[in-house]
Amino acid sequence: MPSQVNYDFSRIMDGLRSYVREAREKKYVNVIEAYDNVTAIEGGKARFLDGRTVEIYDASGSVKARASAPNILIATGSRPSVPSIDGLRESGFLTSDTVWDLDRLPASFLVIGGGAIGLEIGQALAHLGSEVTVVEAMERLLPQTEPEIGDAVLKRLEEEGMRFYLKARVMSVSKKGERKAVKVLTHRGGTEEIEVDEVLVATGRVPNTDALNLEAAGVKTDRAGYIMTGTDMRTSREGIYAAGDCVSKKMYLETLAAREGVVAVSNMFGDDMRIDYSSTPPWAVFTYPQVAGVGVTEEEYSKMAGACSCRVLPPLSQLTKATIMGEGGGMIKIVIDPNSGRIVGGSMRWHRTPRT
Repeated sequence: MPSQVNYDFSRIMDGLRSYVREAREKKYVNVIEAYDNVTAIEGGKARFLDGRTVEIYDASGSVKARASAPNILIATGSRPSVPSIDGLRESGFLTSDTVWDLDRLPASFLVIGGGAIGLEIGQALAHLGSEVTVVEAMERLLPQTEPEIGDAVLKRLEEEGMRFYLKARVMSVSKKGERKAVKVLTHRGGTEEIEVDEVLVATGRVPNTDALNLEAAGVKTDRAGYIMTGTDMRTSREGIYAAGDCVSKKMYLETLAAREGVVAVSNMFGDDMRIDYSSTPPWAVFTYPQVAGVGVTEEEYSKMAGACSCRVLPPLSQLTKATIMGEGGGMIKIVIDPNSGRIVGGSMRWHRTPRT
């Protein structure tokens, strides 16, 4: 018989915030300050005056400093994207940046977006006791992975009590007393109104490039504002490089951003390094069951090569080590080039199996 678990939500969130502050100080602030040849300017934003000069200004618009250099690296990252939904901004919402400021757990959430961020945070809130509803515009969850795996994650989360609206979208959000009324256009074409205590927006991210005045520097971006670079991380302007989530590419990962930074800085100092985007680094979704993948999916490779030889491996329960460790729940799917036999991608989900 499961026992009741008691917890203090406020202390949990305070612990998370404290860890982030401590890690930031130790791994970033203190490291930067230890270099005598590095000047860190906090509390300011940057904008280009030309292809060699950057101006730093504060929240009031006052100029704090100017800097010129033959080489400049843009690594401004990204921020949560907020869709244009009627009444959303007026009613208030949370994002993956602001949800950590909560000190009280809302009794119910509506999550807009069924990708990795929406599911990770949504399931965590559900495990803490909140009623969670997810609205996803696509026909399945986790569109970057295989359908079999996305469907399995959906089934598991539904078993845990989470509700899902697939092929649906939020039409409007309005205040209803202390709560919020969310109007959802369902896949059947009708609308439903869902009352919740809080709305979490998890609909992707946008690059922090809009205030950089990139036009003055001659740096080109795509339609969404992401900076265009070559595999050497050079932009359209000689001497200006970019790395991280502000760069236009298929996948946005911390590990990939770190590699881009190495390539960019190495090339600034005379090397000729390149990043191989076709060799996609592994990614993971920290839901339960956990999901991970590398390379391309069956659908992606079939579009590229016209054919695919794919295999769903036997259940993990048939692997001796997995059963010994009690980790036999899940599946693995690999994507194979039918001509060469080369493995070009793979996805898996994993969870523990109950011991009897």
